[in-house]
Amino acid sequence: MKFTQKYLQRYESLNQHLSTQRHYWQLRPYHVFDYPWRSCNPALADFLDGLDDTAIDRLDPDFYALSQALAAFIPSGPELYQLSQMPPTTAAAAAFPIRLQRAIPGRKWQQISAFVAHLDATHTPLPWLDWCAGKGHLGRLLAHHSGQPVDCIERNPDLCRQGRELAADLPLQFHCADVLAPASAGLLQPDQHAVALHACGDLHLQLLRLSVAHGLRAISLAPCCYHLIASPVYQPLSRAARSTTLRLERQDLQ
Repeated sequence: MKFTQKYLQRYESLNQHLSTQRHYWQLRPYHVFDYPWRSCNPALADFLDGLDDTAIDRLDPDFYALSQALAAFIPSGPELYQLSQMPPTTAAAAAFPIRLQRAIPGRKWQQISAFVAHLDATHTPLPWLDWCAGKGHLGRLLAHHSGQPVDCIERNPDLCRQGRELAADLPLQFHCADVLAPASAGLLQPDQHAVALHACGDLHLQLLRLSVAHGLRAISLAPCCYHLIASPVYQPLSRAARSTTLRLERQDLQ
């Protein structure tokens, strides 16, 4: 309960800041000829106009320095920056046979192995459900490391075929299915741990909805591309988010 309350308080603070400061960020880049806030905050507009390329290059990647530089014009900026920072999680690196790295690009391998290491540190072993599995790279590591079977859902038949070949000696089962289709709901079982790495937009939202509806024991996901949704307006899932007046359009999520 304390864990939930902590994140609810963080959400409410973020929501308040974003709602009151929406005139600074809720706009279409390159669709306006001047700062929309020039009339209400002319000092900020003048400050931005005075930045040279060197200053912009220095501030652009450094959100802390940017929040401090703008504090005189947007006093809540430093607090918003602090709210956006989450403590890093740590997990001991898991060791995998070199053969499991076959056909996995280096950057993807780093992401998958780190993801599996965190799952190993925080969850009781359960059968896995790999959502939008691709070739099953994540599923293979999970099966090898935990000894648990993995159901991989992927709509591309060619990726399913390649995945079966790569996982011939591991307990992986591929289901060639569209996760957004109603029939995919039948693949979820309560005693599963659903995982998704880089499931875009509606794909990870569908996983969350179905996992709750089917009472899955655990869900671990790292979403991406939040703007890839069918609806022009984001539809929040939690009661807290649904009760807010802050309306996020698809472009706001990019």
